[in-house]
Amino acid sequence: MLIVLLSHCYERYFLVLPGIAGLDVSGLKMSRLTPVSWGDLVKRLRELGFEGPYTGGRHPQMRRGDITVTIPNPHHSDIGVGLLQRLLRQAGVSRDEWLGE
Repeated sequence: MLIVLLSHCYERYFLVLPGIAGLDVSGLKMSRLTPVSWGDLVKRLRELGFEGPYTGGRHPQMRRGDITVTIPNPHHSDIGVGLLQRLLRQAGVSRDEWLGE
């Protein structure tokens, strides 16, 4: 029997799913996105088939087919997870594809 904890505001609910007692969930870990440097972002996008970066306007852009992704300007700090998620959504790249899973 698998028990799943569902949280809604300050209340907690338990969902019991019968019939899957032998389910092994130990290998079902989800990898997390982590902050990346500008160079690693460009390198990984190139590995995924994007070309560039090209200058265009105030920010560099990378292209794959008819998709154009505007990336941040190079700087010394890492690109945070939130911005990385928005860039991947704009690029049409899934989290699993980005992580190589």
